[in-house]
Amino acid sequence: MELSNNATVFLPKSANEEVRTFLQKAYNTFDHPEKFIELFNDDAVVHILGAPTDRHYAGVHRGLEEIRWLLRMFTTDIHRRKQTILNVIIDGDSFAVRRSVEFRHRGTSMSVKTEIAWLVRLREGKIAEAYEFADTALISRLGGDRE
Repeated sequence: MELSNNATVFLPKSANEEVRTFLQKAYNTFDHPEKFIELFNDDAVVHILGAPTDRHYAGVHRGLEEIRWLLRMFTTDIHRRKQTILNVIIDGDSFAVRRSVEFRHRGTSMSVKTEIAWLVRLREGKIAEAYEFADTALISRLGGDRE
């Protein structure tokens, strides 16, 4: 996991060990939907913020089947070339992650670099609820949707 140059600042030894372990698993499996889906509770809810006109997968996704579809959308349309975790804040069984990500759209071959944030609440070591914040206008241009 690349945590800038200062991993101890972002993941101090005193941080919740369950969350620390979870973050490592999530980072290592994000590009593999069949593995990443294992990190969600059966009744998990994922909120992808933005307008469906900008990101066709924006909205609320409830349960493993909808989340599985969402993960396929991420990895089918878009290739994540590089990801750097910039900040992690841990508070009990919840955490926030801000990361810099370089994407390439598989259909258009366009590339962009942006920052994405996730706010996550864990229950029993798995995601119970997550919110994604991203520059939806920039991501929609990646797919050739806008000038």
